[in-house]
Amino acid sequence: MPVAAAAVEPGAPEALKQTETAEPTPAEDPATRSPTPPPPPPPPPEKKPVDHRHSRGGSGTGDSGGGPDVEADDREGCDEVACLLDDSAPCCRKMRKKAQAERSPASSDLPDSLDPAAVRAGIDPVKADVAACGKGARGRVKLSIKVSPAGKVTSVSVVEAPDGDVGACAAKAVSTATFARTRSGGSFVFPFLL
Repeated sequence: MPVAAAAVEPGAPEALKQTETAEPTPAEDPATRSPTPPPPPPPPPEKKPVDHRHSRGGSGTGDSGGGPDVEADDREGCDEVACLLDDSAPCCRKMRKKAQAERSPASSDLPDSLDPAAVRAGIDPVKADVAACGKGARGRVKLSIKVSPAGKVTSVSVVEAPDGDVGACAAKAVSTATFARTRSGGSFVFPFLL
C-alpha cells in the first residue's frame, strides 16, 4: 500500500519535506502473503438418546430427533428396551399390542367347550339377579343358554318359568354373564330355583 507523506511545516528538516511513497512490506503485500488455511470443519454432533417422556404424541417438544410430523417409531431410540424403561412413547403402543397378541392363548390351548366348572363360574355372578326376578314367587326357572367361543352369551331362551315376566327377567339377567373362552363355545340348560 502506498503511504503518502503528511503535510510538513515550513522550516522542517529536508528529510521530512520529501514526499515519497513507501513500498509495502512483504507482510503487507497481498500478492506475497501466504493464504491462511481454512479452519477445520466442526466435529459431527453427538447422537443423543431419545427421551420419550418429552415427546408424547409427536408434539415436537424435547430433543427427539424429529418434529411433530415424524412418526414416533421412526425416531431413533424407540425399541423394546426404551419401551421397557418408559412405555409412554407412542411407538410403544404398537409393541404392547404385538406383545399382547403373542401372550393371548392360542386356540389349541383352549378347551373344546364349556365344562361344568366353567358353566358355574359364569352363572354364579348373575344368580342373585335371577333370584331378584322371582319377586317372592316360588318355583324354578329353566333357561337354555348359548355361549360363543369368546365367552359371551349369544342367546337365552326360557324353557320353564312360573310366569312370563319372571322368565323374561331371568333371561335378561343371564344374558350379561361371561364365560371362559373355548374353541367352540357351548350350549346348555341351567335351572334356577326361586
